[in-house]
This record gives sequence, C-alpha cells and structure tokens, in this order.
Amino acid sequence: MSGTTYPTYEWLQKSGRCRPSIDFVRLRWYLSGPISAKIHVLESAFDATSPQSPYQPSPDSDSFHSISASPVSYPPVSSITVTVGLLDNWAESWEDVHIHCAEPERERVTTLPDGTKQLERCCGTDRTGPGPSLTVTASGGDSSPGFVTIHDYVMAVHPWLLARSRHSPRDWRLSKVFSQGGIRDFFCIRNF
Repeated sequence: MSGTTYPTYEWLQKSGRCRPSIDFVRLRWYLSGPISAKIHVLESAFDATSPQSPYQPSPDSDSFHSISASPVSYPPVSSITVTVGLLDNWAESWEDVHIHCAEPERERVTTLPDGTKQLERCCGTDRTGPGPSLTVTASGGDSSPGFVTIHDYVMAVHPWLLARSRHSPRDWRLSKVFSQGGIRDFFCIRNF
C-alpha cells in the first residue's frame, strides 16, 4: 500500500478543489446491464466521437482497461460518498406535490426545532427520508495505491445503482434516468 494518505472527496469538495480525473471522463457508462457490455472507454477524453473500447473485454475476463488503475478524481481521494441527486431531493419534491393538498384532514405536520413546519404525511403516504448513499473506499492490500481507483468506483457503484433502480419503490424515477444511459446522465447521479 502507498505511504501517502489521501483526503476524502467530501473534504476536498468543501474547498471546491476536486473534480473527475481525465481518465474517468473517458468512461461511457450505461446502467442497464453488465459492466462488460455497458461500460466503454473513449480513446480521447477531448473527443466524444473518438473510438471506444470495452472497459471489461468479456464477462468472464479478469482483465480491465488500463484506466482501471487511474484515480477516479483529481486530486486522488481515499473515499467518495455517492448519492443519487433525484433521491436526495425526493422529500422536498414530495412536499411540493402535497403542499396544496385538498384533504388537510389527512395531513400530519410537525414543527422542527427551528420553528418551521414540515409536512410529514399526506394522501396516505409518509414523507420520505434522505436518499441512499454508498461510500466507496480505496481497495486494501499491499499493492493498493491508497486512493480510489476507477476500478474501485466502477465495481462498487455499478451494481449498487442497478440494485437501486430495480428494488426500491421510491426509486421508480431512476428507471427513466438509467434508461437514457450515457455519462452525462451519470454525472447527474454522482457527486462530481
């Protein structure tokens, strides 16, 4: 393992000093199937029409594209917490839908410590909590560089997002985002 200690993404983000690595922006990531079929790597990060090669040559292969060892961000980080923007704002969106509800007798409102009122239940549904999150950490071991690699990120986030899109009723909107595919949609989903 590297002797260097890297900060977390969240710590760097507070100062606005963290962004995706050049190799990471080369990924073309579609969230509707296996990594071997749905993640490709552009030859050039600066040309979206440049040729692409698979991130994983085949489902049975243990080899991955050379960018897999690159840091996910610049500067490199020891961990990054991934969230889904649509679900982070789900509670506020839910409240916006119910703010002018015609059935006030079916509402439940609570007063927060700061004195503001918050709608907790309306139309037979409860306000949702915060969206799900996943913390990706640098892989361990003697050969680990000590920072989150593209491979660490892909191997943790891809199955997590697929599971979110299939199993949770509050994630129904994600199927639309996921079906559109592409790295631009994915940038909206994660923290960069």
